[in-house]
Amino acid sequence: MAMYQQSNEANGKAKKVQLFSVETTTGDHYVTPNYAWHWIKDVIPCKNIYDPFYCDGKSGQIFKDMGFNVYHKQEDFFLNSPKNWEEQKEDYCIVSNPPYSIMGKVFKELKKRDRPFIMLVTIQKTATKYFRDTFKNGECSIVYPPAPIKFVYKGAKKHSNIPNVCYVCYKVPNIPYQFYMLPDLNKKDDDARKAEDKKYAPKSTRVICKHCDTEVASSYLTKHYLTIKCINIKKERGQQKREIQQ
Repeated sequence: MAMYQQSNEANGKAKKVQLFSVETTTGDHYVTPNYAWHWIKDVIPCKNIYDPFYCDGKSGQIFKDMGFNVYHKQEDFFLNSPKNWEEQKEDYCIVSNPPYSIMGKVFKELKKRDRPFIMLVTIQKTATKYFRDTFKNGECSIVYPPAPIKFVYKGAKKHSNIPNVCYVCYKVPNIPYQFYMLPDLNKKDDDARKAEDKKYAPKSTRVICKHCDTEVASSYLTKHYLTIKCINIKKERGQQKREIQQ
């Protein structure tokens, strides 16, 4: 079943654009932050990158800004292949953040093409039966990022945590180990990561605790209920209420 995306035309009417020949979900449209690609710049084995999963199109520009030649268009990865570009760029590799809901099909297609690739996926995807059925022991390396990666849902203004992501690498000779952890970030790079994440961080509102009248951040309210101060005041007020009723 084909997946479609709505796009606005100049006449105000919506146009359906086919993205994939297999069905995905709306939960696949998460944008990768810049730093997630900069972290692996020295790991990418080719100067020519094919990024087949378009999302908002920004990752292609990120790779270009990093000095790579890039093919990144809104095409069906399973039906199309950038043939003219492939003929010119024989030493290209595939680098992308794929739709997680169809990872079994993505891995199968990648193995069929037998090109070096780096896919940014959740670690859980490497523990699936389809991953084990597609790749033999030692064929893939797992690279762990040096810090959490916070993705932004396409069109949203705040990030969502997708925990435990990693880079699955195939035929990437720059990785010395089958399981490889990127070095810790220096202060400059870590500050840059925090600054980018901060742009989409949800704003925390202040609320008044109904038990003790303390002003706290809404995101902290549940934990605040468990503090000794809140519990004691709640008990005292409960006792006072019972005494009045008597």
